[in-house]
Amino acid sequence: MEHTHPLVVTQEQILRASFIAHLPSPISRAIGTPDSAVHLERPTPSLYQHTGEKPSRARFDLGFGEVDATDGITGVIELKAGLASFDNLERKGELITLDPADPVHPRKRKEPISIDILKLLDPKLPFGAFRISWIALGRIGQATPETIRSQGAKIVEYGAVRRGMTAPRIEIERTTGWLQFHWDHTGVVLELAWYRPQHADPSKFEAIWA
Repeated sequence: MEHTHPLVVTQEQILRASFIAHLPSPISRAIGTPDSAVHLERPTPSLYQHTGEKPSRARFDLGFGEVDATDGITGVIELKAGLASFDNLERKGELITLDPADPVHPRKRKEPISIDILKLLDPKLPFGAFRISWIALGRIGQATPETIRSQGAKIVEYGAVRRGMTAPRIEIERTTGWLQFHWDHTGVVLELAWYRPQHADPSKFEAIWA
């Protein structure tokens, strides 16, 4: 995130491409092979039904570990990026972003963060796998870190209730500035790696709770 620019990272594909570009060469070259440790659009272990006639597998934006064995998943990441701020974050996570493809008459897109959280809390994921919601937004906005923390916690708790999980323990990881949710009885940890431009230098990102 030290090398990405808030006005350039306008969609998930750009954020993912930047991540891949900064991987060590042996790891990045292996993507797309059975020996890779990083898998783009990795299928979820569980079935989902948001649209269509029958349940099917959803996909994680980034998956780590084995490509086909569920117990070999070591971590998963869901990505969001866009020209937006965290000001309009709602309880169910419908984040309104602008479509950069139409700067003259920009259309608004609803980004369902709550669906990302449900996937990250997939009950068939190994308990010890890392789970990261990685969001990079290009506008600073007016919302304080405390407000964003409160709204983010509501979205995670909404997803946890739908998964039949208990209330998590919440803390800030001081090294990364990420918000962590711990379900101590299972060992599950969900992290919100949420970024927006710095007030001092809007050309650079900073973690919300750094």
